[in-house]
Amino acid sequence: MSESKKGVSGKLIIATLLIIIVIAAAVGGYYYYYLPSLKPKLKVPNPDTFVYQTIGDADSLDPAWDYETAGGEVLELVYERLVYYDKDKLTIVPELAESWEVSQDGLVYTFHIRKGIKFHDGTPLNASAVKFSLDRVILMNDPDGPAWILAQIIKGGPEYMNANTWQNENETEMKEYVKKYLAAEGIKVIDDYTVQITLEYPSAAFLSMLCYGGPGAIVSPSFVLAHSEKGWWSDPKEFPPFGLDKPGFHNEYMNTHTCGTGPYKVVEWTPKTRIVLEANENYWREPPKIKRVIFQQVAEAGTRLLALFSGEADSVVVPSSNLFDIIEKDPWLNERKIIPLKKGIVVEVYDSLAIGGFEINLNPPDPVIKRALTNKNFRYGLSYIFDYDTYINTVAYGLAEQGRGPIPKGLLGYDETLFQFKYNPEKAKEYFLKAKAEGAYEDGLKITLYYNAGNEARRRACLLFKDGIEKLNVGISIDVQELDWPTYLAKMRAQELPIFFIGWQPDYADPDNYITTYAHSKMGVFAKRIGYANETIDALVEQAAKEQDPNKRVELYREIQRELIEEAVYIWVTQAKTLHVARDWVKGYFYNPMWSGSDTGCMRFMWKEETTEQVAVNINGFTFSPLIAVNMVSPEIVKELV
Repeated sequence: MSESKKGVSGKLIIATLLIIIVIAAAVGGYYYYYLPSLKPKLKVPNPDTFVYQTIGDADSLDPAWDYETAGGEVLELVYERLVYYDKDKLTIVPELAESWEVSQDGLVYTFHIRKGIKFHDGTPLNASAVKFSLDRVILMNDPDGPAWILAQIIKGGPEYMNANTWQNENETEMKEYVKKYLAAEGIKVIDDYTVQITLEYPSAAFLSMLCYGGPGAIVSPSFVLAHSEKGWWSDPKEFPPFGLDKPGFHNEYMNTHTCGTGPYKVVEWTPKTRIVLEANENYWREPPKIKRVIFQQVAEAGTRLLALFSGEADSVVVPSSNLFDIIEKDPWLNERKIIPLKKGIVVEVYDSLAIGGFEINLNPPDPVIKRALTNKNFRYGLSYIFDYDTYINTVAYGLAEQGRGPIPKGLLGYDETLFQFKYNPEKAKEYFLKAKAEGAYEDGLKITLYYNAGNEARRRACLLFKDGIEKLNVGISIDVQELDWPTYLAKMRAQELPIFFIGWQPDYADPDNYITTYAHSKMGVFAKRIGYANETIDALVEQAAKEQDPNKRVELYREIQRELIEEAVYIWVTQAKTLHVARDWVKGYFYNPMWSGSDTGCMRFMWKEETTEQVAVNINGFTFSPLIAVNMVSPEIVKELV
């Protein structure tokens, strides 16, 4: 080799190593660099597999049992409903029902079921399967599950829901409850492919309730009954046509196994690690292009981002606190303009209907803490000391706005004029000292704030709350504790958490879903968890649900929301925006605010391109010599990287 060629080669080696070092440093500790515009194009990793990394594990895979988003985003790919939302709209369209009619009085819905559809176990879908599925969720009547959504409105449901049916082992008593519910014929088979549902009262929200993938999910009766405990409730002569799953109890087998009609089947669930779905090749619509979907539970945001950058994950959950790891800061803060920091990454922001904030438990197990939290002045102190603007601007980075109550912007009943607490340390101190003077607490009170592990934004919200309270020097100290998602849910349901940050993603697109959840003492998921009970408000919630005049509904919702804000049992922190982050080889994505899985809800429409101009190469764990670097990186690429 001539001296001139040696000189060029040496310079290329040095330049290449410098480039690798600079790029590795520029991504803030992520040991990856990119090889753009290689010719020919490079193969996309696993083009038939979609890897989605999220933060929480499912609570259950039984749609009659599960009532949270981590499980919901899996179940909506496995099960289908009579009706569902039209792609990215809130318009309701046929799904397993091909059509339906509604009686003039709005009480009777007649659904005509599609023919030729089979469950994953090969058994046929028919009207009896629909009745079995909808009856099953009501008869289970899990107080921590989604049963109330249908039980509140289907004929015979309210009486059964309010009876002593949950985990009641008294056979004689349970038989009477079940027979009475079935005798009401709220759900009735007319013929093999026609089912009729009769309501307790007309409701504009009913079809939307059926869209929710929990209570509205249609399961295979033969699959359920093949894996249920046998007893009086399974006698098809006494309880035709299929018998029943045991009323008032969970089916432990269905907790971890699924059998629907949807585009995917669950083939593996390794708790706290991953859930794997495979495409249903006999799907009645066009089979999904992506043949395998893997939900991975990864708590650390940095680890998820590494997987995204390397191409190991196709889409990941990115908390708002990590927003500027993926997009340029100034364009977003100044113009709300999204400019991804790295090639090959797609970042999109959507308006959502999700709300979140702190819930104040009025009935915690510790009597000392209970005395404080049941004092209204103490709750006002909590409401004034949280720094809403700082949270929204420096934690959520503009991916939220302060909430004004339980109904989000975008739904009937949202009220821009409702009072909002603002950060005011002077007022907070005033109310805390009033509470202390009233005997609500003594100096040295310690309260723990809880959030779910992996949710960095909620962790920082708790720390912001802690900082604000302790700076007042009013005799209160705060601990902050994380819990994994299933434990978090279990302790919340058991009323063991004094103050906790949690959000609400709507089950159905109607204000009733929010108002009932936060305000109704018997049906309200959060109202029950914090011990909020007001008979007058309960009556107003029920009245608003039945009211057909939208203007009158708005007035009722305004009255209910004012009362909730006046009582300060919730701290309305945000109405969030949804952040979608994926590799650019993912195609066909669109957003619907009603999906549990905002990144995966449209999976049957999505696909991955087979080749790409942009992949990442993991340089951590390899021993690079100058010669290896030169062999892998051509002069043209060196020039382009510079």
